[in-house]
Amino acid sequence: MWPGRTRTRLLALEEQPARPDHRGCPQAATAIEHAGHPASEVVRRHKREMTDFFQRRAERGGARDPETSAQ
Repeated sequence: MWPGRTRTRLLALEEQPARPDHRGCPQAATAIEHAGHPASEVVRRHKREMTDFFQRRAERGGARDPETSAQ
């Protein structure tokens, strides 16, 4: 893995919520709006998997707090 490239990608993701047209995570919105639906568990599991993925990338990229960065 290329640490510089990983860091650049993670920093770009951090900037995303600052954009005025950013509407948040559609998967999280679905899980909240349809909490009783079986699909909401699929969304929650996907969120956990993605958070784990980004935490590992943040660790490789040298983040000071990979767990928070992954959120």
